[in-house]
Amino acid sequence: MSPRLPPSRPSRAPAGRRFESERRNSERNDATLEINLNLRKTFVVGHTSAPAFLEVFNLMNTNDLRIFTFEPNKGKPEPAGVLLPVNPLQIDGERRFGRRFQVGVQFQF
Repeated sequence: MSPRLPPSRPSRAPAGRRFESERRNSERNDATLEINLNLRKTFVVGHTSAPAFLEVFNLMNTNDLRIFTFEPNKGKPEPAGVLLPVNPLQIDGERRFGRRFQVGVQFQF
């Protein structure tokens, strides 16, 4: 059973505007899971050590979209009776595509 919200109360805002209550955190992104892998092996050669490593970022190859801001009409009102948006959506977001690999060797004296 979801918690009940108090009814919206009209405020002294300009005509046509009123406060509408929302559930807490209703504007947040969904949870994401990111798994990275780091393998390292150190080789000793004389008085020098040389660690070699392999790193894999986004191991599960997830394709998540993280939205920072969302502005449906950028402040422009739509004409009454229009079903489709007249103005394009303005979304500031980031999508993680694919898995990334990093291979390297370090020499420590």
